[in-house]
Amino acid sequence: LALDPFIVNLQDNSGTRYLKLTLSFELDGGPDEIAAQTVKVRDSLIVLLSSKSYADIGTVEGKYQMRDEIVVRVNQFLTKTKVKSVYFSDFVIQ
Repeated sequence: LALDPFIVNLQDNSGTRYLKLTLSFELDGGPDEIAAQTVKVRDSLIVLLSSKSYADIGTVEGKYQMRDEIVVRVNQFLTKTKVKSVYFSDFVIQ
């Protein structure tokens, strides 16, 4: 299941860094439940992504950690379907 792209400001002292992220979920079940929760999922992910700094996600380890955090965040809204993994198809920091 692919989501629309996210564009958020990163936590940065100068306030000038942005993240553009497009991601897809590998689901254990059908996409209907997550589609019904799209607004909640997007809101939660915007809060998570905008709380990150370049130092948090500028490394490979940081990206893997953020993937794990996204799985946990999204699964809290789901009861029947679960997110197994997250895949980044676009990841741009400017």
